[in-house]
Order: sequence, then structure tokens, then C-alpha cells
Amino acid sequence: MSILDALFLGLLQGLSEFLPISSSGHLFLVGRLNILSGEVSLLFAVMLHLGSLAAVIVVFWDKVKYAIVHPFSNLTKNIVLASIPTAILAGLAWYFLNDVLEGALLPLGFFLTTIFLIITAFLHPKSNTLSPSNALLIGLAQGFAVLPGLSRSGSTIATAQMCGADRQDAGEFSFLISIPIIIGSALVEGRELTKSALSTSLLPIIIGVVVSFVSGYFALIALKGIIKQAKLHYFAPYTFVLGILTLFI
Repeated sequence: MSILDALFLGLLQGLSEFLPISSSGHLFLVGRLNILSGEVSLLFAVMLHLGSLAAVIVVFWDKVKYAIVHPFSNLTKNIVLASIPTAILAGLAWYFLNDVLEGALLPLGFFLTTIFLIITAFLHPKSNTLSPSNALLIGLAQGFAVLPGLSRSGSTIATAQMCGADRQDAGEFSFLISIPIIIGSALVEGRELTKSALSTSLLPIIIGVVVSFVSGYFALIALKGIIKQAKLHYFAPYTFVLGILTLFI
């Protein structure tokens, strides 16, 4: 893998992991366009996820610290509850829907993201506290986002707002529940590392992780403002165009 590949993939991971445009969808699109000079190793992919994980922990450290220090708080309980349907759906998809996870329904994923983003334009801010059933529903939305092209952040933020959360709380909860799923994905992929050779050189990994962290950090900061200003639907034309594009490639 070249240094340019590492820079590009780190930037792509950091931005698309949190912006409502689907990181998995973009990675599949990059693969189909054959724009990389080499293959992406499993180790490199795992490390990019960890860079994104570090970004969300840093940006939301106060909330993360609160959830850790208060393990029986409503916030912590809701994060755990949301992770349950996510883990179940992700596991089922992993074992039974490999074709879907390999991008067979990529256009559908992007179109569904577009719908979720458009919905947010018609949702009015509320300040309802998320209930355990709301958390499960949001976790369910996150679980369905294993479909490449379906944005995890877009679907969960829209679902949280439909459950009555205000924009800021919806955004914060969406990113907090991404932490367990990122850790889980890294662990699953990490298990596969023991079955394969770790052939990726160190420099591209370092560059990819740093760029993933920095771009993810600024993407989160920017998205917090976008959510607050109710402009999430501005991404809808972009994901719609990607949906059209992936119908032909």
C-alpha cells in the first residue's frame, strides 16, 4: 500500500464514518472504481477503525466518562440496550447475508440514507428523554446500517429524533452508541488477523490512523453544528447521486 493510498483511506474513513454518507458504501465504491494502487489489508482496516474510535471518544469524552463512572445511569443503560439489537442484526447478517454485506444492495443503501436524511428536515425539535424502548429502536436502526450504503449516523440520528429527542441529544446518542459497534467490529476483524499474515508496513498504518483520527475529529465537530442547525438533509442530494451512480458500476 502506498502513502497516498493510506492518506486517502484515512481521510475517507474519518469523514464518512461520522458524516451521514455511509463509510462502508464509500469503501465499496472505491473498490469498484479500482482507484487504489494496492490491496487494503485487514490490519490496516482495523487500525482505521481505531482511529475513528479515538476521535469519537475525544470529542464526547465528558459523556463517555459519565457513562463509565455511572454504569447504572440511564445513559449507560440506553447505550447497552441500543447495542443489543445492533449486535444481533450484525451477527445474523455476518452469517446469513454475505452477499448483502459484499455490496449487492449498495444502491438501495444509499437511497435509504437519502430518505432518512430528508425525514430530518420535517422533524421539529423536542426534548423528550429517550426511554429504554427508544434505545432499542435506535439500536435496531443501527443494526440495519450493516447494509453498505445505509448511513449509521444518518439512520440513528433520524430515528432518535422520531423518538422525540432534540437534535443535540439525538446526535450525541448516535455517536455514543457507535463506540461499542466500532469496538465490536475491530474485535471481530482482529480475530481474523490471527489467521492471516500481517504484511502491511508500519508507515502507511501510522499515517492512516492519524489521518482517520484528525479527519474524524473535525467531521464530528462540523456535524454537531450541522445537526444543531437542522441541515442534515443537505447531504441527501449527495447520497441520492451515489445511489444512481452505483446502479451502473
